[in-house]
Amino acid sequence: QDANNAMIRAMHRLGYTKSTNKGVLKHTSAIRKKTKYPISYTSLRMRAIQAELESQLPKKHTVDPSVVKHCFDAWLNQRHASANDKLFPGVVEMLERISAQHPCVCIGAITNGRGNPKNMQSISHFFDFCVSGEDDGVFPQRKPQRGIYEASLARYKESYPHSIGDSRIWCHVGDCLANDVGASVDCGAHGVWMEADHEDVVCASSDKPPVWSTASKRTMQNRERLKRAAKNKVSAKITHLSQLPNAIDALLAKAAQERQETVTR
Repeated sequence: QDANNAMIRAMHRLGYTKSTNKGVLKHTSAIRKKTKYPISYTSLRMRAIQAELESQLPKKHTVDPSVVKHCFDAWLNQRHASANDKLFPGVVEMLERISAQHPCVCIGAITNGRGNPKNMQSISHFFDFCVSGEDDGVFPQRKPQRGIYEASLARYKESYPHSIGDSRIWCHVGDCLANDVGASVDCGAHGVWMEADHEDVVCASSDKPPVWSTASKRTMQNRERLKRAAKNKVSAKITHLSQLPNAIDALLAKAAQERQETVTR
């Protein structure tokens, strides 16, 4: 919401004083319904911004692309600033503990959108890379499709080529059963499901879509089907990020035991 408000303020400063978040959301929904081909979230938002601005101009007048980009950048910059200020409780301490206990750990982020922890000052130094569903060579293969996970594994192998074939395991942590757990496990990960047990944290496990969502009914129905299927694929479940280090240690111990049993057969 902070990012949306920053975008609207940027529009107002440019003289488009009738701009509203409700108007942008309305254009976003209309564009999404009309578009028959995959569209990135960046393109979708920029087109919605353009439509909201041009709705305030005389007919056949258009907005310069630089104006649209200015408003989008206001949204994106605030998106990262707010994410940095409103991290999940315990996230910094959790990352510090994992990094200390496992000095050779590779930590990457996989996201469908533009939120990049490398652009969040308080946690950027913990992350080796971020792969987005918006990236060239990834889009439109965003979660829950395999392409984004395969691209992430490729980035890992580029960063840690010496680790190929060693005893490392891949743990993917996420709050969405469909996009995170089910999809990553299908690509070889140990899926860790984060289902927060406190009210100040909103997770994708919620049955209600966020107010800003423009996903179609068919999309939401398919997501529910994938979520049900993914419940049997959960390797570990946590309700607070402080539990993640122990969950990872347990998965490492289990993997080591399975390797030992394979060797002794």
